[in-house]
Amino acid sequence: AEAVASDDIRVAELTVDLQRVTAEYANYRKRVDRDREAVGEMAIVAVLAELMPVLDDIALARANNDLEGPFKSVAESIEAVVTKLGLEQFGEVGEPFDPAQHEALTHAEREVAEGEAAAADAGPICTQIYQPGYRFKERIVRPARVAVEDEVHRAVAEVADAVEQHDGGCAGAHSGHTWCTVRVGNASPSLHQKSQPM
Repeated sequence: AEAVASDDIRVAELTVDLQRVTAEYANYRKRVDRDREAVGEMAIVAVLAELMPVLDDIALARANNDLEGPFKSVAESIEAVVTKLGLEQFGEVGEPFDPAQHEALTHAEREVAEGEAAAADAGPICTQIYQPGYRFKERIVRPARVAVEDEVHRAVAEVADAVEQHDGGCAGAHSGHTWCTVRVGNASPSLHQKSQPM
């Protein structure tokens, strides 16, 4: 009976060891598969990045109605291949500016009336797409190169203009004072702290 019990214990220990080794091997295989997939994706991204100028030339030719004849067939084949590989184009006029996906080449501000305050609170938007962006899965191959416009409340813009003009106008008349009054439109005058020369 004791021998049988000892054998059962030994079998149980060996079973636990086998399960542990099996689990470790399964985890190792998963890591190898993930690493192999990551290396493959990096190779694809490198090739796609090299094709960006070609895709830009195709887009330019299409915009100028020059995509004709054999070149059109070749261009469409290239686009089909990169799409099959998983390349996605992004960047639309009117979408919110996202520094993680967009590269701002130009920046401008536009005044909005009080009734448009909700739109102004949305933050900067893309008003022109110079070059579309491309992504492969979750990886940005190239950010979209865009023009960005910030909407500012008209009242804020008026205050900034009034303060700037007032600072220049009262520099001599109130040279000994720190605070001056500024009137914006028909609003009541408000106190403004003069900017001091460095």
